[in-house]
Amino acid sequence: MMIAAVRSLKSLYDIHGITSGALPDAVTIVPDMSGLEDDPRNDWLHVALSEFRHFRATRGEHIRSAGFIGSANGIDVIAALRLFSIERLTVTDIVPALLPAIESNIRANTASNRLPKMIRFAAGRDCEPLEEPCDLIYANLPLVMVDTDQLGSELATTTLTDARAYAHLQTGPDDLLARWSLLPQLGLLLSAKERLAPGGAIITLIGGRISDAAIEQCFERAGMDHERGTVAIMRQSDEQYLAQYADYEQRLGGDTFAFYDEAEASRILAAAGCDYPSTLTFAPEVARTVLEPALLSASQAWERVREGRHVAHLAYGFLAVVRQ
Repeated sequence: MMIAAVRSLKSLYDIHGITSGALPDAVTIVPDMSGLEDDPRNDWLHVALSEFRHFRATRGEHIRSAGFIGSANGIDVIAALRLFSIERLTVTDIVPALLPAIESNIRANTASNRLPKMIRFAAGRDCEPLEEPCDLIYANLPLVMVDTDQLGSELATTTLTDARAYAHLQTGPDDLLARWSLLPQLGLLLSAKERLAPGGAIITLIGGRISDAAIEQCFERAGMDHERGTVAIMRQSDEQYLAQYADYEQRLGGDTFAFYDEAEASRILAAAGCDYPSTLTFAPEVARTVLEPALLSASQAWERVREGRHVAHLAYGFLAVVRQ
């Protein structure tokens, strides 16, 4: 059984220039809470912070109202409060029992003059807990939809989410978003669309393991314009869940998820003058072409992991606004 552990944020925050000399720069990770990767470049939070910095560079640091969906541990919020001046903030998680620990992490790592005038913590799915229009909504959702019995007592994990919660969004047996497990992302975008202030935006993260056509259709069906910002390559986290990816892949009728043999991908990128893991300076289409010799299906990736090896995937950050 996992016990509470203290994890340093310094290596992640150093990359983004937001390390504090006066605050702990460390969080307590309690049972059922998402942790932090040993190499921050392998962490989705690295992609998120890259998107936050781009948002600040293009829109400024003042935000009247923000919603952080599924914070999980508070690390995303701590970073945002160092990058932005936020007047009103709602922080959510689908697991109510985690909220006190999330709040404690945030308050311990935020200077009093950086705390919002109003900050509330609420449990719920997607943007349901948000009570007012937001200038910025941020979320990082699990990808793979599974039956409730596969989740056990959990409402969601870092990788898996309850298929029943989004079944009503499926348009039919050939729904492309259902096929690629993007109905949760559609559900998020639709709920965010109702809660964005005029001119507001959502930052969302999507794994590059799936069809680009499905990603495009997801934003289209939500009625949102979007731009892809950060493109990164990183190690697959929570590798035990590759079994669920492999199982889900069997339903795709010949299509496969896109993973990469980590050692081979690292060699390919080194030959191209790129680090691994890293954010990439070229388009995902180029990345996929360059990395094709290392390409693996989910089933192949799961076999690699069972052999004690690691696999990688592309990761994307998106900024979306309501289509006018």
